Amino acid sequence: CTTADTSIGSAELFSVHTHVTGEDYQHLHGQEVTLAFWVKATITGISCVYFQNYALDRSYVSEFTISASDTWEYKTITLTLDSSGTWQFNKSIGLTVGFTMNAGTSYHGTNNTWESARDHATSNQVNHASSTSNNFRIAQIGLYLGSSAPDRFLSDSVAVLHQKIS
Repeated sequence: CTTADTSIGSAELFSVHTHVTGEDYQHLHGQEVTLAFWVKATITGISCVYFQNYALDRSYVSEFTISASDTWEYKTITLTLDSSGTWQFNKSIGLTVGFTMNAGTSYHGTNNTWESARDHATSNQVNHASSTSNNFRIAQIGLYLGSSAPDRFLSDSVAVLHQKIS
């Protein structure tokens, strides 16, 4: 955060996200999945992750709690992906998964509920941009089919891969 934003307007939004192509998403559409990730942030409290379709007319927001400042914490979110609304199953965006830094009331939705809106957070979302000394880090993000996630990535480490190639 290079400029603090202590007063969030209703239409303001700050988030980071990634896309799953429609070709990859079609195998998950309408099924139960688990998002797993590590997070380390300065601000403790409730933060949100969101899932959206390409048309931005279906979204799901889920809260997670950051319990300790500047400490890596492992989090999982389990949900059933939506099957209503407009979804892409081609090389376009099939699913957007994002992490909210702050969001005005125009982007507030209901926790753990699919809605016909472009929601990014709940009203409980903390403001990760409230100070220039704040940090928000995420790592090892994985989306897994089913109600659980592995406790680590399933591939070999880079060092092991390097040894196998040599």
